[in-house]
Amino acid sequence: SQQIERKPTMGASDEIREVALTLAQDNLDDDAAEEAVSQAMWLIKETVAREELSGPLGLEVADACTDDDGYVRSLSLFLNALVLEVEAVADASGTAPTHTCKNLAKSVCHLIVRSATVESHTEVDMVQEAMDILAENLQDEHELGSIVTESFLTVARSPISDSNRGAYGPALILAFHMHQIAPPPADDGDQKFRRDVMDLFGRRVFVLGGSAPPATPEEVLLAAPLIMELTKEEFDGAILRPLKFKLMSSPQETMGTLAAFVDVLAEADNGRYVDSHLGGGTNLVGVALSQIKTENGMVGAAKVMAALAKASPVKGAVAVTDAMSEDLRGSVSSQDETAKIGLCLGLEAVARGLLSLTDEGIEDEIWNELAEDVAIPALEDVGGYDGANSAAPWYELAGLDPPPPPDDTTATSGYVSQAVASAAPNPPVRQKREDKDRQIKQAARGGGKAAAGAATRSGAQQASILDDRIARKNGGSGASVASSTRSNNNKNNRSRKENAKAAAAGLAVAGGAAAVGTAVASRGTDPAAAKTRGGGAGASARRGGEVDRLDQRIAAKQNVNPAEDDDGHDNAFADEKQESALDKTGLDKKGFDQGDKAAPQQIASRGAAIVPDVEHGIDEKKGMANGGPSVGNGEVDNEEGLAVAVAVSPDEDEAFIPAAIEYDPDSKPPLFKNRRFRLYTCAACILLVVVVCGIVVGVTMNTAKKGQFDLQYVNATDRPTGSPTPAPTPGFFLDAVGDTIFNLVGDKMYDQGSPYALAADWIINYDPMQLGPRDANIAQRYLLAMLFFEWNGMDWTECTPTDDPNDVDCEATCFDWLYGDPFDCDKKRWLSNSDECEWLGVTCPEDRSVRGLELIYNNLKGTLPTEIAKLESLQQLSLIENFISGTIPSEIGSMKHLFDIELNWNLLTGSIPEEIFDSRILFRINIYKNLLTGTVSPNIGKIPALEGIHVGENALTGPIPTEIGMLTNMGYAQWNDNQLSGPIPSELGNLRRLRELYIDNNNLSGMIPDEIGNCELMEDLWIRGNNIAGWIPDQFYDLSNMFRFWGQDNQLSGTLSPQVRKLVAMEDFTVRGNFLTGTIPSQFANLQNLTALWLHFNDFTGTTSPAFCDQLDVSLEEFYTDCGTTQPGNLPPFVNCPCCTHCCDHSSNCIEL
Repeated sequence: SQQIERKPTMGASDEIREVALTLAQDNLDDDAAEEAVSQAMWLIKETVAREELSGPLGLEVADACTDDDGYVRSLSLFLNALVLEVEAVADASGTAPTHTCKNLAKSVCHLIVRSATVESHTEVDMVQEAMDILAENLQDEHELGSIVTESFLTVARSPISDSNRGAYGPALILAFHMHQIAPPPADDGDQKFRRDVMDLFGRRVFVLGGSAPPATPEEVLLAAPLIMELTKEEFDGAILRPLKFKLMSSPQETMGTLAAFVDVLAEADNGRYVDSHLGGGTNLVGVALSQIKTENGMVGAAKVMAALAKASPVKGAVAVTDAMSEDLRGSVSSQDETAKIGLCLGLEAVARGLLSLTDEGIEDEIWNELAEDVAIPALEDVGGYDGANSAAPWYELAGLDPPPPPDDTTATSGYVSQAVASAAPNPPVRQKREDKDRQIKQAARGGGKAAAGAATRSGAQQASILDDRIARKNGGSGASVASSTRSNNNKNNRSRKENAKAAAAGLAVAGGAAAVGTAVASRGTDPAAAKTRGGGAGASARRGGEVDRLDQRIAAKQNVNPAEDDDGHDNAFADEKQESALDKTGLDKKGFDQGDKAAPQQIASRGAAIVPDVEHGIDEKKGMANGGPSVGNGEVDNEEGLAVAVAVSPDEDEAFIPAAIEYDPDSKPPLFKNRRFRLYTCAACILLVVVVCGIVVGVTMNTAKKGQFDLQYVNATDRPTGSPTPAPTPGFFLDAVGDTIFNLVGDKMYDQGSPYALAADWIINYDPMQLGPRDANIAQRYLLAMLFFEWNGMDWTECTPTDDPNDVDCEATCFDWLYGDPFDCDKKRWLSNSDECEWLGVTCPEDRSVRGLELIYNNLKGTLPTEIAKLESLQQLSLIENFISGTIPSEIGSMKHLFDIELNWNLLTGSIPEEIFDSRILFRINIYKNLLTGTVSPNIGKIPALEGIHVGENALTGPIPTEIGMLTNMGYAQWNDNQLSGPIPSELGNLRRLRELYIDNNNLSGMIPDEIGNCELMEDLWIRGNNIAGWIPDQFYDLSNMFRFWGQDNQLSGTLSPQVRKLVAMEDFTVRGNFLTGTIPSQFANLQNLTALWLHFNDFTGTTSPAFCDQLDVSLEEFYTDCGTTQPGNLPPFVNCPCCTHCCDHSSNCIEL
């Protein structure tokens, strides 16, 4: 028994460390565990012990746990310590969590994450265990519950890093749980809390605005309780928004996350949520389709396709099957092998996913049509083992008997199903080209055995073309090929099973891209058989041309004689040479069979000498060199396939040869008739001309530039006198780099003192990295340096360069990409000896191209140069709250990857360029609070992806374009504080996802359109400070999600409807300064969340009842009406209101009661 005895000399912090690590052990017996738990509960009553637990000890304990008991005991320890710490905070009249509370919550989440992700993970539901412990201790403890809730929310809000991966999942689940069992005393509404939690959850799962990868499938499963809680509206808003951005920036990394997420949705019977996002703006199928055709993305994308089909068994299954089948036909035509593998993989994954639904009793007739009319024909076009293996589950789904599969041991046997089932699959290993060529060649040399079933499957003619050629080359017929089918089926099935096991074990399987459909038979070892493989059937070398071309490709790579096969025997080319040699002898080729061993004797009888030669292996009896057949005129092949010399008689040696008399070895043709001389002379002349022209052009250009490129480095501060003088730059290097820069900015690089010239000077003379013209990043590094000088970089508040270029590190403030929340971060200084992708505000993915430029509140001064569009990969441009002036360059519209523009809080002038609306992928345009003028173009309707437009606090004029109704993805629109005129467009009713609409403080007129009631997700509506007249339409009261309405200072008339009771989320209702009449509806008392009700400066009458006042006293903090008297004539008040907090009179004066 491992009893824990308290040591009097130990402090509480030392004791809790020992006890906590003991509780994490896996070998405690019951008595020792009970003793340790008892001592731990006693120790954590002391503040110092809880502080010790909230430090690094929390991570140590989590790492020390190895079994269920250790995890549960440790979890109970941390949660009880958290409860005690929260009670101490409440006893001190505190309402906010302490640092200890937050760190204890962090340790709880880390413990839960580790238990679910380590190899020996527990079988206990740690999240449920934590929820039970919290419910046992804090049920209905409202004040304590609010502190615990905020502690876990703090953990969830922390930026994603390697140390807290996945912690947001249990943190949000436990925060959500605490809010349900112990809502805060002044509850601001479940709706708002729920919305905030789900928004934060979506941003964490898909790491919106950060460089970290999205959640792993394990992290998604850990957060499954939250996913199962999602409503359709929450999925469309909180999840789809960050998902779309992650799919744009890191589609390959997001595939596994998306597949796991959709699987959980389907498990909760919410798979229909994806129906509206299969195509359109989100286009989940299209994104997965683009990834499934890449080598590294095919496995994850196949999982996505299967998940979408299972989640949406009709619409999803049709969409993914149609898309992949159509692209598969295209990849077959274009011979894109990688795409073909991925699409086969995806189609098989979808079929197997649908088959799993049939096991659960879910079936649909549309699947049979998909199988018979779409998937199977496409896979039959592929042919070979890949097509047959992927088509098998589709045949099963349609209830059809599949044709016999081809017997191909080099195909991706079983890989598809194993890869999809694998938790972390590896992409298929693509076979080297020469290896595939060799396999095809060896398959062709197998005597008599060909692709089983290939000749009998009329539906796969393209896949059997190679089989037919090989069969003819081997002397087999179509009938013999077909007859071997049945005998090879069992062998083929065994091969598939073995290869499937190999794929599951992570072995490299042959890359399944070829149309190899043959079973390889062992090659004969008889040399004569190699010579006669086409003779009996009348085959010629022409029939083996395909395989021979493969021989040549292998030979070219391996420096092997292409006329020689792997065993050293002549291949088909030797057959062709033999035929030519026989022609020269004048013999009748039909007179003997080449395979007949008597053939050499017949050749000898017609005058061909066959002489014994021991040295060259000539057999006196057989007339062959090591089995090779003799050929005409006494020429004999040796074992290397070369001709060998043979002895001749003296008479033959002295024979008269007429041509010998005419040949003079000393005679030479005239030099000018020598073909080689003429060729070399012409080449030398051409080369001389090119060299001379190059020298002339180079000298001319160098002279033109000389004196212009001698740039001086100008800075806001003097350069240190102690710095070494930069090494001289070679002229050719300077010119090459200068040409690169000139191609970017033209003659601007020669403007002395300009940002263009300063950046060129820095790149060439002072940049510690000294990039050359062949460096891929020289253009973007120069452009960033140019922007640094343009925006007065030496006056920035953060990460400016120092005198030492090797001083690269700086501490800065970074901002959450979507919501703008600040957090501390470590970055690199601009113009330092570091990769430009690490400079403050610069974001690059793996390809090291600049995708994001985010310099918020950093004292930037200058203009937006047109050359910013040269950063062609830029996706996000965020220069919030600086001093950027000038106009918005029209060239921004040509940036085809840009989807986020944030230029708010600057000094920009001019109009919004028309070209900006040419970008079809813009997600957000934020030019709020500048000095812009002009109108908003109707072309705004051409940006279907736009979800947010913020043009408030400028000087824009004209109407709100009716084309805004085409932006069906719009969620946020701020048009306030301009000089806009005209009516509120009724087309706003098309924006069913609109959450915030600010059109206040303009010159708008007309009435509130009835269609506003269609914006069912509307939360915040501001129309104050306009000339809007008429009554408030009944449809307005359908906005049950709206928590704030500011309609003051207009010309509204009529009465307030009793339907106001439907505004259940309302917190702030203001209609001050209008012409509303009638009584104040008593239904306001039903709005439990109402905190501010401003109804003064209207024409309301009547008395508010005591019951009405009692109900409002529950939450109402501000209640203004016209309940005061006026001095002139002592007129009575309009409204008798005993519970108002402020009374106003006829003179527009208000007093607080």
